[in-house]
Amino acid sequence: MVNTSKSKDLISTTINLLEEYFKEGDYMSKGLRGEGYHQLSNEINDNLKDLFLQSYKESYFWFDCSLATYKNTLPGRLMEIQEDQNPDKTEEELLLEDYRTFDQLTTKQRVLYFPEGKLASEDYDRLLNAEVRQTLDEARNKKKNHIQTKFREIGERISKDGDRYYREPLEVISSSTENIAPENEPRTPYKIALLKELGFFSLPAIKAMNKTNQFEVIKELIGGSTRAIKGNVNVLEPKSEENPLRYTSNEHIENVKNLIQKLQKQSK
Repeated sequence: MVNTSKSKDLISTTINLLEEYFKEGDYMSKGLRGEGYHQLSNEINDNLKDLFLQSYKESYFWFDCSLATYKNTLPGRLMEIQEDQNPDKTEEELLLEDYRTFDQLTTKQRVLYFPEGKLASEDYDRLLNAEVRQTLDEARNKKKNHIQTKFREIGERISKDGDRYYREPLEVISSSTENIAPENEPRTPYKIALLKELGFFSLPAIKAMNKTNQFEVIKELIGGSTRAIKGNVNVLEPKSEENPLRYTSNEHIENVKNLIQKLQKQSK
């Protein structure tokens, strides 16, 4: 049996730190500076970073775990649910629930649960530093893309209507979703992902432009409709409100990274 004591200890310690942090926050809301406020924030981020790695080593699932950890723990989680809660639970049902949870992590509550119970921690999303946020958000997007890929393999996809998430055949176009880019633009998401990994959006000339003008430059480079470009650029942002089921540039990030690395190696 895998020993998950280190992951459990990190979670329990972090929950305690979060409780202390938000106690300090009560004083700050009254205009007072709580002692150790920034130190607590740093400790929480350090713990989350350690937990991200340790949970992989121990195959311990938590909502912000890596994609590799998620894949490793899915069969065991499903078996546990079938044995303890619902013998008829299917993998597809669990995947759909997980997708909803991952999709809502940055808009609902990002919490930890005590290993031996269901008591949740305070929401830690607003405490994340840039490094930890990038790590967790990248893992979140990878898990969502992985789940969508699993459903595509059986000819389905996950769609969203308000707070409702549901499965539908790939060929069905929901009337509640936004317009899809024209059929002559199938490569737009891939090209946007490639521009991102090549550092296009970090160029000083591009950063000096507003979004509308950035979209016009991209349109000159790769063609396509302005709406398709806008959606695929905006969906790359961690808290984007674009529909990731329609604008899929996130799904191509790993592929374009591999392409760039391959071409770099060939150039040596």
